[in-house]
Amino acid sequence: MTKDTANEICFKVDGIICVILINNEKPSEDIINLFGALQNHLVPKIDRGIKYRFGWINSNTQNQFMDGIGLEKGDNLKMILVNPGSRKRFYIMDKELNEENMKNVFDRLVGGELRFKNFIKNIIPDLD
Repeated sequence: MTKDTANEICFKVDGIICVILINNEKPSEDIINLFGALQNHLVPKIDRGIKYRFGWINSNTQNQFMDGIGLEKGDNLKMILVNPGSRKRFYIMDKELNEENMKNVFDRLVGGELRFKNFIKNIIPDLD
């Protein structure tokens, strides 16, 4: 995602959770397939409940965003969830990026057990 696409994909869309891969280079085919499997798992069978949008951010070039979520430039393979609603919040998955851990995060989200952090001043940091 870039400054030009982030708002229309995620950050200015109501009623969704943004699932973002943080990586220091273009994602590998294995990671793309992993996120594809997760996306298929999360597609609602009915037209209610949480909806998700997926994207990736290059951690080497998105300095302001990385600072805003407390990650280092160049960090590799992190999954974050961004809730762009009226209270702008995020969650960083701190476990290994695999299907089991990712599904566990979404089970905790649906169960109300996931604890998000608020963005400073309720503003999602700009992308470069």
